[in-house]
Amino acid sequence: MTEYLSVTHLTKYLKLKFDRDPYLERVYLTGQVSNFRKRPNHQYFSLKDENAVIQATMWVGAYKKLGFELE
Repeated sequence: MTEYLSVTHLTKYLKLKFDRDPYLERVYLTGQVSNFRKRPNHQYFSLKDENAVIQATMWVGAYKKLGFELE
């Protein structure tokens, strides 16, 4: 049986998994930053490895705390 989820339901489910799963709360992603676009309030980029790509958004507050520049 196929079940359709709205974007809202999927993101809420994923947030719940990341917030409550003891394994996922200790996971850090590594990969190559690509397609970096700096904007006044957000930074947009892709994080990729040899087999997959994740689109990402970083809020300006988190970006300022990095301690290094993304390129």
